[in-house]
Amino acid sequence: MVNFLFVKQLRIKFGDTTAFTRAQLYEFFRELDPEVKETTIRWRIYNLKENGIIRAIDKTWFSLVILPPFLPVLENRQKEIFGRVTKEFPGIKACIWSTKLIHEFMLHQPGRSFSILEVEKGSEEIVFNHLLNTKMRNILLRPDPDQLDNYISPNSDTVVVRPLISKSPVQKKGTYTVPLIEKILVDLYSDTKLFTLFQGSELEFIFNNVLEKYSVNETRMLNYAARRGKKQDLALFIERLTNHSNG
Repeated sequence: MVNFLFVKQLRIKFGDTTAFTRAQLYEFFRELDPEVKETTIRWRIYNLKENGIIRAIDKTWFSLVILPPFLPVLENRQKEIFGRVTKEFPGIKACIWSTKLIHEFMLHQPGRSFSILEVEKGSEEIVFNHLLNTKMRNILLRPDPDQLDNYISPNSDTVVVRPLISKSPVQKKGTYTVPLIEKILVDLYSDTKLFTLFQGSELEFIFNNVLEKYSVNETRMLNYAARRGKKQDLALFIERLTNHSNG
């Protein structure tokens, strides 16, 4: 996670400059600690980028310009479903989004997508049945990989209902609740069977693109990963990405 003492000193050091080089960053960290290892400096630089403290202009130059937050956009069907659920079950904790949101970060564009409706644990079945009773079509409850293959097609507009993990990183967007980017990334990493299309080198490509374009809070992301039992694995995954991109 980011050391905010470093952040304060960094802003004092480079606050009056438009841009600074990687070499200047290395010099900055060595002034703070002459014994610091190069791998540690690389990790610190990555953390600063990841948390929106600095931005990479190219491979050599950086600036203190903060990256924008990622703001999910909902389609009408997702708004309708979320509205029906929250109207029938006032106060229920729920979150909705679509895998289409990930497409902009991908190298290979998938031919299908699906929406994900997450509701507080224990209420998935009653919500699922309610949606079926309102004549909603293409609704799946905690589907296995075979169901996903059989029911999700390019034009299916399928909605997957599954439990919402407590303390998930979510945000309000008007009357709707959508995930923060930290939740989306952790879910893609953790739920390999649900998000089959986003694994392997594609997952690395997604992470790199998100971290380059948007502000990502590492502490929030790793805290959520810890709730999913994936904190250490995800931290190592990010470290490998960092070493590869900075190597």
